[in-house]
Amino acid sequence: MNGKPKVDVEYEFKLVVKDAGRIPQYVRLFMAQRNAPLDDDFYEYDMSCNGNYGTGANCTYRTKLGPAAIHKFYFKAKMSNGMTLTFQLPGISRVPGYNSLEVITW
Repeated sequence: MNGKPKVDVEYEFKLVVKDAGRIPQYVRLFMAQRNAPLDDDFYEYDMSCNGNYGTGANCTYRTKLGPAAIHKFYFKAKMSNGMTLTFQLPGISRVPGYNSLEVITW
């Protein structure tokens, strides 16, 4: 744009979910664009899951990230027995001036 290259970067979040019981009630990605987000600052996205939950189903969510300098995220699954599990992954270091991902830690 305006003589400068523009790139839309698409991210695919992946998580393997095992549920020995049956199908989890939900598997979601939670994402915020704030340095110190509160619970209400997160948007939630249902992940698409394929495969056998007994041995590990692959859950994914694909998106393009907005212009915020930092994004924080975590995963949450409510299993078939009602137990809620939170998954966190190592963050990607922030590079000044570029979008980056960072894990929120509770």
